[in-house]
Amino acid sequence: KLNSLETNWSVFSPNIDPWSGLPKSLKLEHNQNHLTFEFIGVSLKNPKLVTYQWKLDGFDEKWITSKSRVAIYSNIPPGEYVFRVKAANSDMVWSNVACSMPFEINRPYWETWWFRACIIVVIGLAIYLYILFRIKSFKTKQKELETIVNVRTLELRKQLTIVDEQNRKIVDSLEYAKFLQNSMLSPIDELKQNFDDVLIYYKPKDIVSGDFYWYARFNNISVIAVADCTGHGVPGAIISIICENALRQAVTECKYCNPAEILNRTNSYVIEKFAKTQREIHHGMEIALCTFNHNTNELTFSGAMLGIFILKKSGLIKLKPSIYRVGWDLSTPIFTNDVFILEKDDILYLFTDGFYDQFEPVNRKKFSLARLKDILQSGNDVAADEMYGILDKEFNRWKGDYEQIDDVLVVGIKI
Repeated sequence: KLNSLETNWSVFSPNIDPWSGLPKSLKLEHNQNHLTFEFIGVSLKNPKLVTYQWKLDGFDEKWITSKSRVAIYSNIPPGEYVFRVKAANSDMVWSNVACSMPFEINRPYWETWWFRACIIVVIGLAIYLYILFRIKSFKTKQKELETIVNVRTLELRKQLTIVDEQNRKIVDSLEYAKFLQNSMLSPIDELKQNFDDVLIYYKPKDIVSGDFYWYARFNNISVIAVADCTGHGVPGAIISIICENALRQAVTECKYCNPAEILNRTNSYVIEKFAKTQREIHHGMEIALCTFNHNTNELTFSGAMLGIFILKKSGLIKLKPSIYRVGWDLSTPIFTNDVFILEKDDILYLFTDGFYDQFEPVNRKKFSLARLKDILQSGNDVAADEMYGILDKEFNRWKGDYEQIDDVLVVGIKI
């Protein structure tokens, strides 16, 4: 049966077996793939115990054994097949020859080689025509774009000329701002006149900086400071000018003595400046401030978040700062003095956090204060110029091609 219906097989094949009524060379279309085979085995002894085995070559891998007289196959894929069936009586004696029926299910036209060849030709032709069309379209657009580009190029050149001029003015302004900012920094020769040797490693992140060092002497008292103002670049530089003015005023009023009181007054002046904004203050500076008596070698230190190192022949001593910043908020900070007697050839190091907070490019690790301490501690008998080269080489080696993240300042003074 075809599709479970009684079928006139002469319609599908001209050669019909007169005994079985089945076609001898059956060819079916791809959608005529639901076949039902009915068969019967004759046993005079016990017809109810007849057993059957059948197999569809090309479809079944093994013989199927059953007492059913019907084999149903659906969704048979295209190909050539032979249906075989044999029977056994109640004593399981199988027939010597299996009855067979060959047939073929044709492939659908879209799976034939000629159809695929036609499709390839049609697709190739379509691609060729599309390419020709696109080439023509591109040439037309190219001419239009060339015209537009020429016009825009002229416009861009005019704009670039304007931008270059503006950039030149900005750079000139920044260079002049750098000149003004540097004018508030004490010349290194002034420090060298008062101390045996002086190191100033100053490396701003931008043209102008938020870090600055400060020095003044009155009679036998020297005042030394290193400060890190909020931010860097232009904002940091502006805040550094405000903080430097406040520091200068406080030092004069305190007669170059008592660093803790100098920081208290500096804090008040900075807060007074920024309080006019009527908002919570988050601008100010971290600072390490020292006074040094040249007659008694007495060093007095007070710090706002920045400590100092004292390098002696016996080792390195760290003086810790207060946990408060200058001008950071409206709370009242507490600054205290630490007094220390220095000896000849002792070296005083003041520094901001830019050096030891620098990242390296591989693992994004900071340089760390411990590494900076090791470098400084190894330079007990090293001249300031040589130590400058050591610091610069180590900083650039660590930074590599990573961006400098902050202003860098290290000051060393040999007593």
